[in-house]
Amino acid sequence: MELKFPYAITIGIPVIILLAILTYGVRKKFKKGRKVANTEFIENTPYFKRKLLEYRLCAVIVIVSLVLALSLLMSLIARPFRSKQTITEVHNRDIFLCLDTSGSMFEVDLEVCDKLKEFVAGLHGERFGITIFNSETVTLVPLTTDYDYIIEVLDQIKEACKLALDCLYQSPWRWTL
Repeated sequence: MELKFPYAITIGIPVIILLAILTYGVRKKFKKGRKVANTEFIENTPYFKRKLLEYRLCAVIVIVSLVLALSLLMSLIARPFRSKQTITEVHNRDIFLCLDTSGSMFEVDLEVCDKLKEFVAGLHGERFGITIFNSETVTLVPLTTDYDYIIEVLDQIKEACKLALDCLYQSPWRWTL
């Protein structure tokens, strides 16, 4: 922990000591008035002794409280703080996959999906999105860092490509690829 104003403590401690010396040295002296004679009888009563003890106890409590309050005030004026240096990695790449889903690209899409799953699993902080197109463009995944969802969508694309290839090869009017 560091202090923003450490001189507050170096000045505060002597000030507290000086205040303690000055207040202890100054006593109320008897000024004008009459002194009471023969007070020994009253000073020996249990009531007077109890009240004197209470007075001294309260005086000690007040002095200790004052010293604690001044010490806390001094430490707050010094403004303690904790500095912590953090280094955050910023990944500001946006990767957007545009995948052709026409009939002639099904086999290529199968291979691309496998490679992309490995690639996406290794990402940390980059945003990734997927758009497919044939006659129209469809955004399947907007830019996101939810890599599990992206891998799930790539699995769905892979299954769709497999089904399309199976249908294509089982059709009596087979296209030549």
